Amino acid sequence: MANSTIMVNDEKREFEEGSTVLQILESLGLRPEVIAVELNGELLKREEYDTKSVSEGDELEYLYYMAGGEEEPGASEEGELVTKRVRFNFPLTRVKDPVIYYLVKDFDLIPNIRRANIEAERGWVVLEISGTSENIKKGFDFVHSYGVDVEPIEGDVVEG
Repeated sequence: MANSTIMVNDEKREFEEGSTVLQILESLGLRPEVIAVELNGELLKREEYDTKSVSEGDELEYLYYMAGGEEEPGASEEGELVTKRVRFNFPLTRVKDPVIYYLVKDFDLIPNIRRANIEAERGWVVLEISGTSENIKKGFDFVHSYGVDVEPIEGDVVEG
């Protein structure tokens, strides 16, 4: 079988034509259970990793999930600002609701939207949220109680 050149996190790489996303992740020494993957701008579900194949010119990007998000160095004292990187997964019933607005208005948080995909039936947003640890926790609890999944992530979510 021939090789395909694809972009992996903005770096040209060659893989066997028809390789699955899972095979690529494993060949790079990555643990698929802690990775979020986009293939050609489409965020994949983890169960798709072993069924989606890559072709010449495809673009694959990955980010690591990280429990608890990432705090800025030295920001552990009460009342100091910290930043968490997260992904919100919106169900059909909440995709049109102004959830991020409520984080600003009700919890005094500062969102920085890094990536998003909103469709009629579902949506996701990757963002950095800054605020006090207490307000971030309260805000995330609100978002979760509102029916939106909150997944902590790490890595630069702008590139690509």
